[in-house]
Amino acid sequence: MISPIRDEWRKSYIGLIRTKGKTEVTVPDAGDLGIVALVIAIIGTIYSVYMAITAPKPNFGNDLASPKYGTKYGFDAISNTISNELIYPIPFGRNKYGGNIIWNKKDGDNIYMFLLIGIGKINSISEVKVNDIPIEELPGCSYTAYLGLPDQTVDLRAGGEVKGLRNIAYLAVTLVPSEKLPGGDPTVTCVYEGLLMKAWSGSAWTGENYSRNPAACLRKLLTIPREDGGAGVDESEIDDASFGEVYDRCKVLIDDGEGSLSERHLFDFVFDAEKPVHDAIMEILQPYGMYLVVGEKISLKMLKPDDSVYDFDMDNINQGTFRYYYASKNESLNDVTVKYGDPEQNDVAIDAKSVDLYDQIKTGSVRKGEYMFLSLSRFAEASRRAEFIKNETNTNVIFCEFDVDIDALHCAVGDVVTLSHDLTGWNRKPFRIIKITEESDHTRHAVFKEENPSIYNDAFGSVIASLDYGSPPNPYRPVADVTDLAIQESAYYLHKDGTVGTDIAVSWQAPADASKQFLKYYQIELKKGPADYKTAGFTSGNNF
Repeated sequence: MISPIRDEWRKSYIGLIRTKGKTEVTVPDAGDLGIVALVIAIIGTIYSVYMAITAPKPNFGNDLASPKYGTKYGFDAISNTISNELIYPIPFGRNKYGGNIIWNKKDGDNIYMFLLIGIGKINSISEVKVNDIPIEELPGCSYTAYLGLPDQTVDLRAGGEVKGLRNIAYLAVTLVPSEKLPGGDPTVTCVYEGLLMKAWSGSAWTGENYSRNPAACLRKLLTIPREDGGAGVDESEIDDASFGEVYDRCKVLIDDGEGSLSERHLFDFVFDAEKPVHDAIMEILQPYGMYLVVGEKISLKMLKPDDSVYDFDMDNINQGTFRYYYASKNESLNDVTVKYGDPEQNDVAIDAKSVDLYDQIKTGSVRKGEYMFLSLSRFAEASRRAEFIKNETNTNVIFCEFDVDIDALHCAVGDVVTLSHDLTGWNRKPFRIIKITEESDHTRHAVFKEENPSIYNDAFGSVIASLDYGSPPNPYRPVADVTDLAIQESAYYLHKDGTVGTDIAVSWQAPADASKQFLKYYQIELKKGPADYKTAGFTSGNNF
């Protein structure tokens, strides 16, 4: 679970228990599952290679206004929460984040608070802002970052009121009112670089590294203890080589569409909402076309060009069981939108599209598909995913299925095979196995989907354009200073009592930037010698 398994949830899980190192399975009573059974049952039955191909439709979650659903993903700007119902977040990759206030205290006008970032150990916390103003620009304000070390101590701001906080990444903040921070309910945000984890060396998973690689992040999630929100899988249950192969493919440098190279896949996501472990696993798998295969160990696979591992033909397909069919035309999409989280746009969901205008004109119909992958943080990657979905739904449209004797089934779900059959005239046509079910002790029923390796071309769905339409000013930041301030004496004049007087003439230039839209009037203050400033008057013009 992404949150600890509550007693009322335990009866909801049904699955198979496989004893480590053995092939026999038993069906337990509901509520008696061990973690190996839970993970294997959920991974093996709920998430299939077909889901990796088709991808999920947008799901905006449950009640996003509820305190159970964190601070990162929703319809509003990133905010801080104050709740004892929220889980410990699990931070992966690089993200702008608000966090949950786990302790706060007000001393006069000053505010002291601890913001929970997640379980540790993480790589860094930086770019701390208050109301989107860098905290370094706010007089008297400060922060101390704690990365979740096992020996870290509680920040002194708490004055002994808080205990523990080891292995927890958090931000200790001091807020002091000023002209730039007039008070109210400020929002504190930061940028974190998430959990440290083992990395693939080419032959083994070793070290303690900061990584945004999806394969490394999935392996970390699987092995995080259950009490910390992970799946609690022992490393010995994981096929290291298969995870390493996907790791290597994810880190290959490819065109980023802006004249540079970047890694093919990056995972930037914080799990800060209660959800079952299979939902968390799918959050990592689906944006990248990855899927899990469970046998003696848990293996990770990725959709990519693969060689055929087996040939099926009239000799090994059970007679009378073969049939084939086509996907519905409505499933062949010609307008695909992938929503992703763009850190350059304040982390709001941005659309990356892939559109086939020719097909829309030819068929007279627009067949839309919309998908949400908030772990993607780059337009290039979201655009490639949109293009892949469009091409896959239009290219791989043939399905077939048949029975085969177990002795002839030398392959697994996700493998690419070739099919030859007299009914269709196919001669070693490539297919990918998307499902295998047991019909009897000696017979298996297999379902296949057409496979065309040319769709794995890392092509963009649309042109990457760097456009600057300007940005609205931060309404929390003070209006910019006036310029060309000039002070002059006016002409002398004679009072009736015979004394001579003069006025102080003040002029200036209004702020030139966009912050002037928040300017209503000027307040003129004057002081004499060591006395305090006193208000002399107000004006909306440029002189007084």
